Amino acid sequence: MAQCLLAAGANDLGGTLINESISTSAGPVRPAGGPQSCNRLIRDAGRIPAQRDTLYGIVHTYSDGEVPESPLDKIEDAEARFGSYRRLIASGEFRFTRG
Repeated sequence: MAQCLLAAGANDLGGTLINESISTSAGPVRPAGGPQSCNRLIRDAGRIPAQRDTLYGIVHTYSDGEVPESPLDKIEDAEARFGSYRRLIASGEFRFTRG
C-alpha cells in the first residue's frame, strides 16, 4: 500500500514517535517493518529514501544498500521501557479534572 501511495504522490511514509505508542495502540507493530524494510520498499517504488527534520529539510539521504540504524530497533521490550498508550489512557493519574 505504501508503494501505491508513493506512486500517487505521497512523499512521507510517516514520522517516528518516541515509542510509537499511538501507532501500536491502533494495531500495527511497525507499519513498514522498520527502517531497513521501509528503505527497501521506497527503493523498489523507484524513489530515494531520505530522513527529514520537522521542517522537511533533508537530514540524510540513504545510499543504495545502506542500512539505517535506529536506536529504537535495539530496544527489546518498548512497552516495559516506555509504557503503553493503552495503559496510559486506562490510568486516571493524568486525567484532566475540573476543580
